[in-house]
Amino acid sequence: MDLSNLVQQKYIEGQNKGFGSESATAVNKIQEEKSKINIRNKI
Repeated sequence: MDLSNLVQQKYIEGQNKGFGSESATAVNKIQEEKSKINIRNKI
């Protein structure tokens, strides 16, 4: 699978979850949800 396809899938997943208006850290939210581990502090 090309890297661009993987990036597009993650972008679409983020859009579907309502993260579209957020910064690049929204990608982390997807990983946090899947792993059930927080990789950043909540401010």
